[in-house]
Amino acid sequence: MTSHSLRSNAVSMPELGSRLQQTHITSPRRSVSKRKLPPGKGLIDWIRLCRTKGKDMTGVGGVRISVTPQMLAVHNREDDCWTAIRGVVYNITAYLSFHPGSASELMKGAGIDCTMLFDNVSERYSR
Repeated sequence: MTSHSLRSNAVSMPELGSRLQQTHITSPRRSVSKRKLPPGKGLIDWIRLCRTKGKDMTGVGGVRISVTPQMLAVHNREDDCWTAIRGVVYNITAYLSFHPGSASELMKGAGIDCTMLFDNVSERYSR
């Protein structure tokens, strides 16, 4: 079994402004639809929130801990959502409402190692 480390809420995403309009990005595979983010939920707002002094975005007091797959699996709800990408665990609970693809897209990786899912989606945006 692999053990993961928990870091702050950092998830790679395409650069977006705080007022995202409905957009279609086409790739050879398929079109990707983004939702319009409400005011205060754009990339700049997320960065500002993460830089707030005293704000614990990890959910574990900012202390690095080892996370087993069983521990990760418990955090699979919208009010307590962790995911792993390339062996690093992220608490993405606060990020769910900021994600341009919707919380339901992020929930596909809730409580699991979603490296393959993340890479598949990221590949579509890089073309």
